[in-house]
Amino acid sequence: MRAAASPELWRRARSATLILGYHAFGKPGEKPSRYVVPATRFERQLAWLKRRGFNVISLGEYVAYRASHRFPPPRTVVLTIDDGYLDTATIARPLLVRFRLPATLFLMSSPRDDETDPVLAERTVMDCAQARALLGETFEIGSHTRTHPRLTAIPPDQARVEITGSKHDLESNLDTPVTLFAYPFGATSSDIRTLVEEAGYLAARGVQPGRNRPATPTFELRWLEVCGTYSLLRFAATLKLGELRWPQAPARLARRTRALALTGAAPPVERGAFWRRRGHRGRGLIVDLEGRRTTEGARTRRGVPALG
Repeated sequence: MRAAASPELWRRARSATLILGYHAFGKPGEKPSRYVVPATRFERQLAWLKRRGFNVISLGEYVAYRASHRFPPPRTVVLTIDDGYLDTATIARPLLVRFRLPATLFLMSSPRDDETDPVLAERTVMDCAQARALLGETFEIGSHTRTHPRLTAIPPDQARVEITGSKHDLESNLDTPVTLFAYPFGATSSDIRTLVEEAGYLAARGVQPGRNRPATPTFELRWLEVCGTYSLLRFAATLKLGELRWPQAPARLARRTRALALTGAAPPVERGAFWRRRGHRGRGLIVDLEGRRTTEGARTRRGVPALG
């Protein structure tokens, strides 16, 4: 097969597309958290993507590549933002416009029933007029259900209403087709995926970490969550190595992160940064990219979910 393909086609066939996931953006002086990325860090991440020559496209463009049985260019990245907090319009949009990078925003069409994170509970969600103002070259909008329930925990009829009702609401209020879906909390099943497909969506993204290859199911697209606490080095290593908060990450981190910095694939290593895993016994304890010990991997392994 390789002998029959051109070098460029072979590169595209072997490449994987990364879908990065964000939630909220912090104004100057706001403390970063898992779900709140400070504006300065988001700006540096976008500048790094641009400088390193990544091909940033919308999720709709990526789905169009898949539907037409074409491979996207190597180093393709998709930016997605969940929930539709107002800071997406006031903080993220100006930066995306400046760097001329597109993003896909997943919106709820009704007030959210509950909020599991206290930092996000205090944030303002944009209304329809503010969401409509985002549409254009920078943003496309997808559905995140009506009220952000865990779809696998509610009756099938209610799940159908959440999935189809959100699509209808958004299309009516925004006057634009809504063909993309994101599972709240990443909660999905074969029945839920069938409901999403029957509702007329073309693709759906979950919160299963990983890269997207031609064999990745269109209604189970994977992502890499970008936490607000990530340094630029951690961000770069996440794109290169994948999710770093899982228990198997320390070994990959120790083997490959130094090579990233030496080859220029990651920002220069700051003084004092190291990757030694003192006393690591495979229990989720990792040394992060700034040299601080953390049990973040252990927390993830015990099932702390992404909100999605």
